[in-house]
Amino acid sequence: MTAAAAKTATSPSTETAYERPMHYDVGEWTSYLNSELPENVEEAMTDHLDGCPACCKLLSRAADNDEAFVTIFGRPAGPPSLLMPPTVESLVDRLVSMVLGPRVEGDASDTAQLVLGRRIICGAEWPMEPELHSVVARFLNRMKRTLFSGRVRGRVFASTEPPARPASQGASGEACEIAILLDAPAYDRQDLQLWDAQPGQIVLLLGLREDWERAGFTCDFTLPIAPPELVATREAERDALLEAYVDQDVSIRAAILSTAAGCDLPRRFFGPLTSNLPAPFLPIQRPSRTADVWCSIRSGWLAYRAILDALQDERLKLLVRADLEVLLSRLKEHFPTCAFRDRFQMRWLKRFGQVWSGSLGMQD
Repeated sequence: MTAAAAKTATSPSTETAYERPMHYDVGEWTSYLNSELPENVEEAMTDHLDGCPACCKLLSRAADNDEAFVTIFGRPAGPPSLLMPPTVESLVDRLVSMVLGPRVEGDASDTAQLVLGRRIICGAEWPMEPELHSVVARFLNRMKRTLFSGRVRGRVFASTEPPARPASQGASGEACEIAILLDAPAYDRQDLQLWDAQPGQIVLLLGLREDWERAGFTCDFTLPIAPPELVATREAERDALLEAYVDQDVSIRAAILSTAAGCDLPRRFFGPLTSNLPAPFLPIQRPSRTADVWCSIRSGWLAYRAILDALQDERLKLLVRADLEVLLSRLKEHFPTCAFRDRFQMRWLKRFGQVWSGSLGMQD
């Protein structure tokens, strides 16, 4: 049974029974991770995982498939989650309970009302980035199924200003009831005032918990502490990325530094004749789900931790310093105005300022 067939197998309006297959294939698990399946199919697949080690392995393969890589919010997803689906669903339930108020007495509908005018700060430890994005993505998908609208902003930086918050109402197709900003702690407190709660809308700000604490914010919604096996897996992936960084071409190393600071790059950064992106970079997708000319790597926070470790080693720190000069030169070449370079400098110093001495030497 294919994923396409699964999508049409059941519809709440037709009450057609969903025929669960013995096993699902990698393509179906990719659709599952991307929240592209009907709710009843998704629930059946979640239940199926509890008693099927074979499909648990296929789920990991789906999340680690470069040819049909999983995306969350249009970005290359990080390594496969080690949290069991019931745990993820319980976290989604908790987030839903924070935005839904009690049902209105006398309301014949079965839908609770949103508690509008609220801002929720969401955080996680760095090993839990894929889990945080996955939980919020599944939360948004569930809210959309109950006819609430939502928009996601952030991460593609070509300006010193944060992305504009979608309007809460109006004729524009961008208006929504739930607005989400990725990597929000990267912005100054004054900039985040643009994303303050507004009447008629709920705002979710996502970020690394240590970044939130450094900025003086307290998280309203946090993921549990990463289990030891997950930390070990993420640390191994961080070490592999750091090892790969040392062995890469200088242009790729420079691009990894940009990603570590939270700044994505255009494809042309790697050269005008580049057709296929070099590893470990993958294309970013826009809401239309069409590949854009911008790119990043799996799990930006993984790159951040890898470069943070590099800066603890004096030999690698010299390499990073030399690569930064290459990066700044390339940024000046590709972005004649200084907006992108200003954004990079702010992001770099905010994330690495505690272990980085001196300026970045950004001269026009």
